[in-house]
Amino acid sequence: MAGSNPAQHDSPATLFVAAQPRHPGGRLGRLRARAKLEAGVPLLHGESLALDIPFVLRTAARLLASWSEREGDVAAEAVRWLAAGRLDAARLVEEAFVGHRDHLAQLAAPAGRARDVLIEALELAARPLLRRAAEAASEHLALVPWQRRYCPICGTAGEPDEGGASRCPRCLTRWPGAESSGSPAFELELGLPGAGEEEDWRDD
Repeated sequence: MAGSNPAQHDSPATLFVAAQPRHPGGRLGRLRARAKLEAGVPLLHGESLALDIPFVLRTAARLLASWSEREGDVAAEAVRWLAAGRLDAARLVEEAFVGHRDHLAQLAAPAGRARDVLIEALELAARPLLRRAAEAASEHLALVPWQRRYCPICGTAGEPDEGGASRCPRCLTRWPGAESSGSPAFELELGLPGAGEEEDWRDD
């Protein structure tokens, strides 16, 4: 993101250790999880989750406030955009959760010069929620060996980790090794509310 590097800023983990988002819910049964992993589909893809929108917005606003010295009045302007209710908060949070920065940029475009720092804050603020969802889904990772280049839970391109393993920079999932070829990332999408709730193969 132009003029902004998340590594230069405080993260939600360091600022708000005690704050936890509501669990996003959803239930992924073993049969469904196995089928997804065997097909190369990340476990969260297509799942219906209840995202804690207020948590993400509050955390983003606090992050922006903590960046005021470095970002100046641009950070304050971004906070005003969050508070004004003129942006589609639900869509912003969902796009930050799934990691679609291009969609975030479109949704946040009305914020003008505050757009980039607003996007950065939303992306960081959504990560505790993503990690809660990842923790719940991680119990299924042992079902199928995963050697793809992207995260088996959220689809983000993996990064090299110790011992030849790969690590997701967003949800922090680790998996052993990765193929050198194949798609580096998977475009995660969430399912519609209630989708798949009646599938009997989900209920094992």
